This record gives sequence, structure tokens and C-alpha cells, in this order.
Amino acid sequence: MARVAVIIPNYNGIQLLKRCLDSLAGQNFSDFEALVVDDASTDGSAEFIRAEYPEVGVIQLEENAGFATAVNAGIRATSGEFVAILNNDTEVEPDWLSRLLGALDAHQDAGSAASKILWDDPRDTIYAAGDFFCREGFGGNIATGETDRGQRDEPGWVFSASACAALYRRAMLDEIGLFDEQLFMFYEDIDLGFREQLAGWRCIYVPGSVVYHTGTATAGIFSDMRKFQLIRNELVVLAKNLPGPILRSNIKAILRQQFRASIQALDEGRTSILLKARFGALKALPYQLKARRHIQSMRRVDPGHLEQMIRPYEEYYPPKEAQPGEWDVPAGEPSTGRRILIIRSAGRLLSPAIEYARSGLGANAIDVLVMPGFEDTIPTEDGIRPITYPGRGRFCGITMPRSFARRLRKRGYDTTIVLRGGASGRGFLNIDLVALRAGARDILYFNEDGPAHQFSRWGFAGRLARSSWEFLLILCAFTISVALLLAIWVFGASDAKSPENPELDQ
Repeated sequence: MARVAVIIPNYNGIQLLKRCLDSLAGQNFSDFEALVVDDASTDGSAEFIRAEYPEVGVIQLEENAGFATAVNAGIRATSGEFVAILNNDTEVEPDWLSRLLGALDAHQDAGSAASKILWDDPRDTIYAAGDFFCREGFGGNIATGETDRGQRDEPGWVFSASACAALYRRAMLDEIGLFDEQLFMFYEDIDLGFREQLAGWRCIYVPGSVVYHTGTATAGIFSDMRKFQLIRNELVVLAKNLPGPILRSNIKAILRQQFRASIQALDEGRTSILLKARFGALKALPYQLKARRHIQSMRRVDPGHLEQMIRPYEEYYPPKEAQPGEWDVPAGEPSTGRRILIIRSAGRLLSPAIEYARSGLGANAIDVLVMPGFEDTIPTEDGIRPITYPGRGRFCGITMPRSFARRLRKRGYDTTIVLRGGASGRGFLNIDLVALRAGARDILYFNEDGPAHQFSRWGFAGRLARSSWEFLLILCAFTISVALLLAIWVFGASDAKSPENPELDQ
């Protein structure tokens, strides 16, 4: 029996598997078995593996059941002391697995180990240095978008491991249960991490265990399905796991976040997706309450211990204050010629947008409006510089400070380019308003398919009028969030005390 079982869930990923499996075969640790769980692919993935990688096991599911179900099938089919989860769109360094295993051997109280995950392109940019769950009631990757300069090279305790590339102790999984198959995909790793923390286990971040990740290669980063799952599962995971005392002490922050998420859906023209996702979370309330009763009965730590791991969002992505001279024209920057502002709402479009600004618009100076903490993602080239947006969350023209708008207009932009990663007809109303308040003579859209599209102020006004009904959808969706949180508030007041720790203060 191999000491480690490496589970690779796959759905129509035949073009990804060769790189992943080749890098796995190059590990300097050999006491492992690899198993691909094919989630009812239609592209011949299973046949490809059997023909090209006979040493790799294959399980074929009869229907597409999602990430969590596929991973669980792999875990149940293996018996190693440890279980590694690896996405099919990854490439691992030769010591990836040995370093994770060494960390769990050295820390017997750790139930899981998190890899240092870098974007595949560019490879000097961090995708995740572990996962967080914050007091605003949502989770995500730590250090996303940071340029890797060694600042995340110290091991330490994190809330959970990204299941893109992680190692789990089977003894912990036997105690707390496997991934929640009700979640289908997204948030299942944070949900597992929640149960891990509540049961008294810990997760260690192992920076020497390096993985390169394409990112959302299966679901699609801008897909409606991905958006639906993220919105729905955020509420489901919160409702199942967050102890009543922590919910009550952070309820205002959680409600503000739910409202901000609603505005974000309006920005993206996805209010119907928002409403369906929130309703889906409310519809699953009986399941959440049943799961919550079981999870809280297994709790081995008091809420105060868990609250140390659940910190404010700004501690993970702190807002940046404007620095003296930030708005000055840098030395050597031409005083004449075209000046372009790019609003970075979709990172992968940035490079082609810069090239378009230079070759298509003749730009001499390019400013890139970027959220706090993402300044390092902007190319360090002559004529390009980041300007930090003064706020958290999404760009929002409604709440943008007047002083900031005045400074943007003072820069005298000839053109503002709005990066739009979704379908070309989608909303982004608040980002459009940011562009309007920046005061450029022309505003262009730059879409995923490449071409720029002229922005019309009259078109914006008309779309705003036509979208007025969407505000009603937002109100309904927010009301659903309030109702669900109220139910958890009431139910959380009677969270069961652990039978092994009846003294725990609820």
C-alpha cells in the first residue's frame, strides 16, 4: 500500500493532463499512487490516460457530479495514510509532495498542508499561499496577485489549504468527513478547513512545495456557473460552520459584504444569477441546519480560538493610502502625446490592452487603475504606472471619492480603456461610472475577444434606465441573505456543546 494517494479530478481536461501527469511522475518521492477520477468527460480523457499512462489509475463516473464528488470517489477508492489533491491544470515541482509530507510528519497536530501555488502565466505571480476566511463572512486565497519576491517563503498556520494542490491526513478526514458534495465545486476546500479548525486540527502552509496553476481551466473564470457556485456556496459554508458567537459579533460586517456582493453582481450584469444563487442557498437551509448541528457537536475548540484564525479582510489585503507625489507626472514622462487610463477589472486582458493602447492609440503614457494590494501585477515598463483605487472590494463609481475623481480628471486622459472579461453585452455599470468620472474624452471597452468597442454616454444612460428593474432583483437577493443569516443567528444561539467539552462557552 502506497503511503500517499494522489487524487486528480478531471472533466474534459485531456489537453491539460499530460503536463500534470508528467510533472507528477518526476517527483523525488516515490511512495505514492496516482488516481485520476474522470467526472464523465466526453473528450476521451480516460482512454488517453489508460493508453499513455498505464501506471495511473482511472475511475470513470457515470455523470458529471462536480469536484467534491469526484475527489471523494478517489479518496474512498484508496487507502494511503495521506491523501493529496491535485488539479488537472497544474504542474508541480519535483519536491512538491515530499515537502508537504515532511511538514505533516513534523506537525502531528496538522491535518492538512497547503502548497505555494503560482500562476502558470506569469510564473512570478502568486495564486495562493493558503486560504483565508474573514470576518466579513467569505473566504478566498491568500496573497493572490502578489509578485513573488520571497515575502511568502515562511511556513506558518493558515485557515485552510487550497484543494488545487494540498495534502490531507486521512485520520483527520475519517474524523471530520470528506468534501461536501452538496457544494459541487468552489468553497469545498474552505468548508473542509472550517471543520478541520473546529475539530482542533490545524493547516500548515509549506512555501517550499511549489505548484504552477492555470486557474479555472475547467469552469471558466467568467462563466455564469462559476459565479453561481461562488455566491451560493459562500452562504452555505457560512451557515453550516460559523459558530453563533462569531456570527453575532460580526453580523454588521457580514451584511455589508452581502450588499457589496449584490452591487458587484449589478456591475457585471448578473443580477439574475445573484438572485438564483441566494435563493439556492435559502432553499438548502434545512440541509445546512442539519449539517450545522452535526458539525457544532463535533467542535473541540471554543469560538475564541477559532476567531483568531478568522481575521478582517483588510488584514489579508490592506488598503493602501495615497503617497505624497503619487499624482505628480514622473520625471521623463512626455508632457505631450496621448495619455491613457486603463481600468483593470480583468487582469488577463491587461497585456493586450497595453499593446492596443500603444500600437492602436499611440499612447505615450499609460496609467492603470488597480485595487489595493495588486500594484505589483502591473508591468514595470517605461510609461506605465499603477494608480491605487482608494477603496476595498470592487471599483465603484457611486462611492468613489470626489477628490479622487478630481485628481483623475486633472491627469487629462485622452482615452479610458475599460477591461471587460465577460460577455461583450454585459453591464459593469459602476465601472462605467468610474470611467465617466475620470473625465477622458473617449471611453473604450476592451473585451475578451480582443477588439475595443466605443463607449457611449447616451448608451450608458439608456442602459441604466433599462436596468432599473435589476435594482429590485438586488433588493430581493439581499433580503434573502438577511433572512438566511437571521435563521442562523437564531439557530446558532443553541449550538450544541461538544460532548467531550461540555464546558465550551456558546
